[in-house]
Parts: sequence; C-alpha cells; structure tokens
Amino acid sequence: MASPVVMNVKDATVKFVLASAVTTPPPDFATAPDFTCQVTSASIKSNPKLQTVPATFCAAESQSPSASGWQLDLTWLQDWSAATGSMSQFMFDNDAELAYFQIVPNDPTGPGAEGQCYLVAGDYLGAAGAVLTATATCPCPAKPTISATITMATSSASAREEPEPQYADA
Repeated sequence: MASPVVMNVKDATVKFVLASAVTTPPPDFATAPDFTCQVTSASIKSNPKLQTVPATFCAAESQSPSASGWQLDLTWLQDWSAATGSMSQFMFDNDAELAYFQIVPNDPTGPGAEGQCYLVAGDYLGAAGAVLTATATCPCPAKPTISATITMATSSASAREEPEPQYADA
C-alpha cells in the first residue's frame, strides 16, 4: 500500500493575465501581476453535470453524466490601494473579463494549475472592526490544466522577500 501524500500549502503564486492582452497563447506569466500576498485561499472546483433522461413506459427516469464544469474559487484580503497592486481593484476593474490564471504552490508534492476564467469582482468592505476579505467564484470556460510541469514563471517563491503587512484604518 502506498503512503499517503499530504499537501500543506503555505505559499503559492497566484497570477492573472487578461486574455485581451494576449496576442498569441500561451500568456507570459513572468510579467503578470502577482497577488500571492493578498490571496488567502485558491481552489479549482468541479461542478458535476448530469442530464436527466426522461422515463419511458418501460424504464424509470435516470441520469446520464456529461463533462464537469469548472470554477476558480478565491478569497483574498481586501486592498483597494493601487500603489500595492490591489487584487480588489484588479478584480473590480476587470469584472466579467476573460483571463488566464496560474496557481503554483511552493510544495514539492503539489502540481501547478493554469487555465482561463471569467473574473468576478469581490466584496467591498464588511463588518466593522474585522479583517476585510473578499471572495469570488470565477467560472472557467474549459477544464484547467493541473500538472507537475507547471512551474512559476519567475524566481522561486521561497526566494521571495516577505513584504511587511500594511494596515489601513478606514
């Protein structure tokens, strides 16, 4: 029996490139905005699709599976400052735009992921006295690629300098 593989992702690169900015795919993620330090959760989820086959005089109603749909679920710390490369502002400004995404965990057991999604603006503000987060579910028009061959387009995440948190009092 094989030993279990445990992923404990503490660092992952999260980047987007607007599809309108790509003349010839694939996109160049090396110069793409990096929202790594704002994202608190990123996951690709499948949505199973079943088609109902109606009942006949000799068989009960049944279901037939078809290809799953896909979505990119994101949660990030709200930041509306353009000076810091705001993911909140990027998602708001590009709501409903088609974009390429790349997510690469800094974990030797974890493959990277690339695909396309329609960007969705996140939350604005929230409860008083609480750390403000935003969430978005970005639909993917096609199945993303998840592969060990997908690596960061820039230097290693472990070599990245940890930025100091910036606190904004509103």
